[in-house]
Amino acid sequence: SLQDFVAQMTLDRTKIKRDLAAADGEVRVMTVHGAKGLQAPIVILPDTTSAPKPIKPSLVSIMGAPAWIGAKDTDTDQSVLAREDLTKRTLLEHRRLLYVALTRAQDRLMVFGAWAGTKPKPNNDKPAGDGFRKGSWYALCAEAMAGILGELPLGDDERPVFCRFGMQPQTSSSTRDTIEAEEELPKWLTMRAPTAHTGIKVTAPSALIPGETPIMPPLSADRMDRLKRGRLIHALLERLPALPAPQRAAEGAAFLARDTSLSKAARTEMLSAAMGLLNDPAFAEVFAEGGRAEAPIIGTAPSLPANIIINGRVDRLVVTRDEVFIIDFKTDRPPPKRAKDVGRAYLAQMGAYATVLAEAYPSHQIRAALAWTDGPKLMELPADLLAEAISHSSVAV
Repeated sequence: SLQDFVAQMTLDRTKIKRDLAAADGEVRVMTVHGAKGLQAPIVILPDTTSAPKPIKPSLVSIMGAPAWIGAKDTDTDQSVLAREDLTKRTLLEHRRLLYVALTRAQDRLMVFGAWAGTKPKPNNDKPAGDGFRKGSWYALCAEAMAGILGELPLGDDERPVFCRFGMQPQTSSSTRDTIEAEEELPKWLTMRAPTAHTGIKVTAPSALIPGETPIMPPLSADRMDRLKRGRLIHALLERLPALPAPQRAAEGAAFLARDTSLSKAARTEMLSAAMGLLNDPAFAEVFAEGGRAEAPIIGTAPSLPANIIINGRVDRLVVTRDEVFIIDFKTDRPPPKRAKDVGRAYLAQMGAYATVLAEAYPSHQIRAALAWTDGPKLMELPADLLAEAISHSSVAV
C-alpha cells in the first residue's frame, strides 16, 4: 500500500539519486535511453552483438482501422504490408539508438560484444559464423570500420579481432612501471558484497498475536451474512457521524437500500445497531466533532517487538488538547462483559495503536476503548491489560 511504501522510505537511509549529468570522475552505467543528452570522455558499448528485437504481435492501423497482427501464417495482403512497415520502423529506431550511443563519446569510443557466431563442428567444412548477428549494432559498426580500413582483420578461427581507427593513446613508461609495482589487489575486491537487510517488517497490529484473532467457522451457513453485517455497520459508523444528526437515519437507510440482497429486517437491524451507538449519550465523546474515521496509524515504539513497524487503521480517533482517544468498533455477538475477558489479539491490537500514539503525543493521555455494537456498549481498556497483551506479542521478521 502507499502507507507501507511511505513508511519504508521514511525509515530507509538509502538515497536515490538520478542526476548523472556530471561524471565526477566516476564510471556511469546506464541505458542508451538514459544517456541521451550526456557526454563522457570514454564511452564503452559492452553488448552489441545481439540482433534487433523481433517483431511481436502488435496493434496496427490497416486502412484506418485498428487491427491485431499475430502469427505470420495468418497474414493477409494488408497485414503483410503493415508488418513490413512495423519492421521498418523498428529497425529505424534500432539504428537511431545506435546513433545516440555512438555520439556520447568525446574522445574515445569502444564497441564490444560477446561472440555470437557458430563454431564449425568436427569433420565439418562449414565455416564458422561471422561472430555477430545480422543487423546488430556490432555488425553495423563492423561494416563501417571495414569501409574505413578496407577489410576487418580476422584471427585463425575466422573471428574478427580487435581493430582500431584513430590515434594510439600514449602511455608513459613511468605509468606502466607504477602499475607493475603495485601491491596485490585488496581482498575486498573479490569478496561478495554484504546483503543489506534491515530486518524491519511492516505488520498489521492484528498480527501481533497470531492465531488468537476470533475466527468464525469457515463452513458455517451464516458466515457470509455475518461478515457482510460487520462490514456494513462499520461503513455506517464511518459515514454517518459527519452528517447532521437529523439526517443520519435517512442517509443510513438509503445506503443500506443499495444492497438489494439484504432483507428489510436485516437492513433495519444494521441501521438500528449503528444508530444505537450514534444516539447513545455514552458515545458522545466518541463521535465528537473533530474526530476522524478510519485514521491511519503507522510507527513503532520501544515496548513493541523489535524491528517491526505497526501499520493499521483505527475505526475512530479523537484528539483533544490533553487526550488521544482511540476506538475500534466490534460487531461480535454477544460481546464480553468485562475488559479482561476480551481476546488478547484485540488487546494487542489496541495496545499497539496506543504505544505508537504515545510516541507521537508524549504530552497527551492515551485512552483506548472497544465499541461493541451489540448493546451498544463502550468498553474502555485499562493500560495494564494492553501492556500485558503487548508483552505476549511476537512477529516473525
